[in-house]
Amino acid sequence: MKQCSHAWIALRALKLIDDLVAEGGLPQGVKRLNELLFNYLPDVYEGAWIPDTLIGDMATGHIFKMDLLPDDPSGRFTVDYKSLSQRLGGKRRSLELAKDNDVLTKPYKAHASGGKLPNRVLSVSNSLSDMLKLSEFPFGQYTKVKKARAYRSESGYSSTKIKALDLAPNFTGRQIALTYFLLSHYIVDGHMPLHCDVRDMSYDNKRKIFKGLHAKLESYWEAHMPGDTAFLVLPTLSLDEAVKRLPEGSIFAPISDGVELFDFHPLAAGRDEWEEMVDACRVSFALSRHLIPDQAQEVEDIVQFRSQQELEEASRAIFTDAVTTVAAIWVKSWMDYVE
Repeated sequence: MKQCSHAWIALRALKLIDDLVAEGGLPQGVKRLNELLFNYLPDVYEGAWIPDTLIGDMATGHIFKMDLLPDDPSGRFTVDYKSLSQRLGGKRRSLELAKDNDVLTKPYKAHASGGKLPNRVLSVSNSLSDMLKLSEFPFGQYTKVKKARAYRSESGYSSTKIKALDLAPNFTGRQIALTYFLLSHYIVDGHMPLHCDVRDMSYDNKRKIFKGLHAKLESYWEAHMPGDTAFLVLPTLSLDEAVKRLPEGSIFAPISDGVELFDFHPLAAGRDEWEEMVDACRVSFALSRHLIPDQAQEVEDIVQFRSQQELEEASRAIFTDAVTTVAAIWVKSWMDYVE
């Protein structure tokens, strides 16, 4: 994913959480997370891109590439559709698209040099809970249930005044919000099929010549996202307005409009972020093998192998699954602290 895609998915995840809280689908304690992130909404554009601009762990932390195994008599590495569906919970649109592909009937596992994306998600998510604890004043008081206050999601910001959080002795409110946005980057990358498929469609390894299906597919999606200038005016927009600022004809309009309903899937009891992301990456691997032909170098290769309709459907599935997983892991990190 490119920068605008990452920022938009983070915004859409925040709106999903806000809607679920309003509908009673999430504990009221999660409302405090929204209030915090609303106050630092303009930071989402840079925050969700920190892993690229400052951390720079693209070759390890952003990927979890898998490959088929020639033999697996134990059956340990054959994780089929039913198993993935039960583990992940909810309806994963990407998995539904790939459910009948025979790749899910064969053994497959992470490649030896395939990266450590699930580890990054687990470590950052756990670190967020620690950051909240290390900012006990005033966060300890902030998260306690108090009398009802005004809360205007339509304005894009909470009316609750939490600017004092920037005076916290260890981690400020802004630092914590930026880390939530940073965490979303790694979660989203686990939903990009080519981040999870060992087939190399970016470079000629011998000549180091850029070929580019990976980048071209991400550019195709980016063209359907708001431009970077749209994120510069976030302080003047409501959250609802922000997620709808898509270019005319965007293939992602049904997601922003809520026409495609989200099947929110909180992590199952006893299940951690590492397990969730390993299985999410398994789904991405299966979708990659289902959607993308070997040696593809152009987005048009996917269209010819499948169809334009299937490409658009898969794109929406990828983004929808990314939004719901970001929301689920954000909520888990927050509730691990609050509870």
